[in-house]
Order: sequence, then structure tokens, then C-alpha cells
Amino acid sequence: MHEKINAPVLYLPEYLFKEPIRVLRSWWQVRSNPRYKSARRTWLRHLIRDFSPNRVRRWGQALVLAAEFSTEIGHIYAHFIHTPASVAHYTSMLTGHTWSVSSHAKDIWLTPNWEKTEKLESCTWAVTCTNYGYRNLNDLVPGKTHLSYHGLDTKQLSLKITQIFCVILIRVIF
Repeated sequence: MHEKINAPVLYLPEYLFKEPIRVLRSWWQVRSNPRYKSARRTWLRHLIRDFSPNRVRRWGQALVLAAEFSTEIGHIYAHFIHTPASVAHYTSMLTGHTWSVSSHAKDIWLTPNWEKTEKLESCTWAVTCTNYGYRNLNDLVPGKTHLSYHGLDTKQLSLKITQIFCVILIRVIF
């Protein structure tokens, strides 16, 4: 599959100070966009709630992504609901493109509920891989998150097989 992918790889600046010209050029280009003021208001509201270098970095990355966004791309996808989804959310606001997100563990539990709620309300769909994560996200915004469980569903196994599996697992661990 990898050899079939021939699109160029474009990395966002992890540290804005390392690529200031790229960030400023992106801001200069994006600021005239009619969606810019609304997106900036949202970002400033988020910055007031979470005043951190990380929040500034994600806005700068969204400016770069929006400025360098290919017209061939129709949808934005972020893997993890914390910082990658912030970039996707802001970029979506700047470009008008839809976006979606997947979330797993740490990103769900370390992201404040207000932020998860805003992201879930604005994305097209979300997916997570555990019942705990699904319940958390679905309680915030019902019907938006899908569960794509991975792992061993022990409910499908008989009690004897489950007990054998547990004994084997204990022996492997200890």
C-alpha cells in the first residue's frame, strides 16, 4: 500500500519560531479570508481558557495548514482529539472544509470537557476504540462518536476458554 501513495509529505512547523517566515506568510494570506475573524475569535476564546504556548502553536499550525491547503483535499482528519484536533478544528473554520477525529486514551482523559464538546459539535464524525472512551465522548455530544473496538471480546468466549486465557496471560506476564 505504501508504494501507492505518491503525494508529497508536508510537515507543519512543530515550533513556530523555527519557521517564522512561513508562519507570517501564512497569516498574511489567511487573514483576508472571510472566515478568519470568526476563527480567530474562537481561538482567542480558547486561549483565554487555556493560556499556553501549546494553544498558540496550534493556531500557528492551523494558519500554515489553511494557507498551504491543497484544493484537491475535501476533508480534514485528525488522529487524537487533543492537539491534532485543535489544528484540524481551526483549519476547518478557516477553510470551510469538514473534519473528523479519532481518539483513544490519554487524549480523551487529558482534554477538558469544554474543548472536547466544541470539537465534537463541529466535526462531521468521531471514532474511538474503547467503551470507556465512547461513553465519555457520547455523553458530551450524543450520536457523534462511533465505537470501533479493537482487542479481544471475552464475552464471546466460553467461561472455560476465558479462564484458560487468563491463566496463560498470567504465566506470560509473571
